[in-house]
Amino acid sequence: MNSTQHYLSTVTLPTPIQQDAGKLGGQPTIGSKRVQVATLIDYLSDGLSLEDFHRDFPSVTIEESQAVLTVIKKAVNAGLLTKIGISDEDIV
Repeated sequence: MNSTQHYLSTVTLPTPIQQDAGKLGGQPTIGSKRVQVATLIDYLSDGLSLEDFHRDFPSVTIEESQAVLTVIKKAVNAGLLTKIGISDEDIV
């Protein structure tokens, strides 16, 4: 299945991002997996592909990672992230 087909598939994941104080220090995770959402973002921001991410984290399905990205996109489109700033220390 190619990436276009992934975008066209309809998958319902009610909680693609979860946060549990007892898991990974309370960091947001991809579903119930022990993989942080930040790890997915790091891969993409470092210029790696979703295929690279899935190779290194095979427990995360393509549908789960797409759902996480959809949640992030919805948050951006809803203006939920516009008040978050960064400093020079955040840019590596």
